[in-house]
Amino acid sequence: MEILSLLPVKSLLRFRCVCKSWNQLLRDPYFIQLHLNLHQSIKTNNNHHLNSDTQFLFLTDSQGITDFHCALDYNACHKAMKLYLPVKRILRGHYCYKVFGICNGLVCLANLSGSLKVHVWNPLIRDHITIPSSPIPSVYPDYERHGFGFLHDTNEYKLIRIVCTPEFKCSEPHEYSSHVSVYTLGTDSWRTLEPISYRLCEGSGALINEALHWLAARPTDSLSWSSILSFDLKDEVFQEIPQPNGFEDYHCSHYVKVGELYGLLCIFCILPREDVQIWVMKEYGVVDSWTKQFKIERPKVRYCPYSLQPLGLANNGEIILQKDMWQLFSYNPKTNSLTSLKKFLLKFDQVYAFVGSLMSPSSFNGVLANH
Repeated sequence: MEILSLLPVKSLLRFRCVCKSWNQLLRDPYFIQLHLNLHQSIKTNNNHHLNSDTQFLFLTDSQGITDFHCALDYNACHKAMKLYLPVKRILRGHYCYKVFGICNGLVCLANLSGSLKVHVWNPLIRDHITIPSSPIPSVYPDYERHGFGFLHDTNEYKLIRIVCTPEFKCSEPHEYSSHVSVYTLGTDSWRTLEPISYRLCEGSGALINEALHWLAARPTDSLSWSSILSFDLKDEVFQEIPQPNGFEDYHCSHYVKVGELYGLLCIFCILPREDVQIWVMKEYGVVDSWTKQFKIERPKVRYCPYSLQPLGLANNGEIILQKDMWQLFSYNPKTNSLTSLKKFLLKFDQVYAFVGSLMSPSSFNGVLANH
């Protein structure tokens, strides 16, 4: 069992066909958790670098229908294989999906067309569940924000949904509020929390230190994303995370994103016609620990600012980034050079680096399971 637990998921899935006893072992909850814990430990000890377990999920959109593709390595994007989300589709219906988060090999995503159905899907074992609708209605889907994360001590997966009030609905800053609800897998119900007086930037919450993070605007400063707002998954409370000293001025004239690198909170900042900076918070919550980790000086490779984002750090120290909607590239900090990787064969809207698992979404009780 210990030898098998060291193998990547893609190898174990092939071994299910060896014999009945192996198939039963690889579906056993104890083995699945053992495999997950071991590979999470390897990832942590490796400073969260991309490794042989890391795969890349691409989402493409064709006439309102999202397709999913998986590449086994960032050097093999041109060999990505098509995946299938096993949900019922209505003939001629639009199925445009957005990913809310990926955690322990589970992809939380929603169909943005129509009823905004949310699913938790393991693309490697082809299993998924459908989450009941949140009790908080939303007339404006573009003003919804989501996050998906995991609590190790309690073995809980949580989905948070935040419905922001559109600016045109507020005549005064004090009228502004965002409504919050939380769903824990296995409970079959949503819980409503106290509203918050922040507007959140578009994008899913970045998961670091068992908390989700977004760029946010205070009600008195709604034109600038000058805050980082975190949601603690354990205590279910919000708090502001300090940005680098003097960083507030960047938000007016630069493109800024919040993300994760090395397993740490990072800020990705694009300075028009200048350079690209990646700041890392070395000690969580400590403002003086912010460090300008990388500076890509005036990239010579043409890229789209709105698509550019870091996907992870390779074992050789290079950063893998999304270049545009066709291609990834790698940045070598030692030589300050960028190298374009082989193109994905289709135009993609979203790309994510993730480590697969054998975790079955339908193993959580109290939800509608789909096989």
